[in-house]
Amino acid sequence: MIYVPCLFGSQEELIRLCKVVAEFDGVFAVHQRSEANDILESMEELIDIAKQSEVKLHISHFKICGLKNQNKLEKIFQLLDKAHEMGISVSYDQYPYVAGCTSLLTCLPPWARSGSYDEIRKRLEDEECREKIKQEIKAEVSGWDNFYDFASDEGILVIGCNNMSYRGKNLKQIGQMLNVDPLDGLLQILSEDLDARMVDVYGTEETLKALMKRPEQNFCTDSEGGESEHPRNRGSYARVLEKYVRDEKVFSLSEAIHHMTGRPAQRFRIPKRGLIKEGYYADFVVFDSTQITDHADFMEPRKQNEGIHLVFVNGKIVMKDGIHQKVSAGMVIDWKENVDRRKKEN
Repeated sequence: MIYVPCLFGSQEELIRLCKVVAEFDGVFAVHQRSEANDILESMEELIDIAKQSEVKLHISHFKICGLKNQNKLEKIFQLLDKAHEMGISVSYDQYPYVAGCTSLLTCLPPWARSGSYDEIRKRLEDEECREKIKQEIKAEVSGWDNFYDFASDEGILVIGCNNMSYRGKNLKQIGQMLNVDPLDGLLQILSEDLDARMVDVYGTEETLKALMKRPEQNFCTDSEGGESEHPRNRGSYARVLEKYVRDEKVFSLSEAIHHMTGRPAQRFRIPKRGLIKEGYYADFVVFDSTQITDHADFMEPRKQNEGIHLVFVNGKIVMKDGIHQKVSAGMVIDWKENVDRRKKEN
């Protein structure tokens, strides 16, 4: 709901859609409308949608963006507790980093990034539009998540674009390189490449760990492959086991694994997965808990994890000591079969 076109969807429209989802006992999985200044209002909107539609609510890659918003954590917990008291089924997933990765285009106000790429380029070429964009970003206009506001010119790092000279530099450095204001640097990058991607440093370790320990949480990667991928794509689960289990002892090993396996399988009601149990599909990762380490970082996101020896999918070894065994063992999870099963259970 921060991306075009969904950000233009009304609450009433979403309630109508979610009523249909609820009929099939499905889940409303959503990137909420705000993760920053308006996060409390955004959560209230989601809870109201879930209440009126009776749908299960799952908030994707939950976080609090902006240092000035970290003090909202307690009120967020109160909203989650209130939702449970109202009988709403709510959960969320989370990746173990204080920096995200998304399109650089999301730094623009919603109106400026609406429509086709040709329409966006015309706005970026128009001096009056460029000035309006810069003024709205500086003015911290509410109603949209202003990445420039909560991450700052030093906290937005360009990691994927056609111009190699921008890669690995933050907006402040790019502005200095081009001898322009960092916001003009942002618009220059976008005028050259609307598919440019960024890393945005948004939060603190304290908030990250507090969110991890909530009963609604499960882990995720929230990532996609590609040249400018986030290290979470390869490193999320190894990072949890190394940093938050072995080193910082935020979880026991069994708790962390359950947050990765049993809990999400149960939440999305995927049958016969997520547990080691007779009659279940044999999906296993064999690793050394004393050695497991994530090596991927923002500049080298494709570095492989260390300490993982075997990966089984449906009882077949597909990875052995980092080498793919050229075995295709996956299967499509039959959605209709799940719906039929749920109807019988209800």
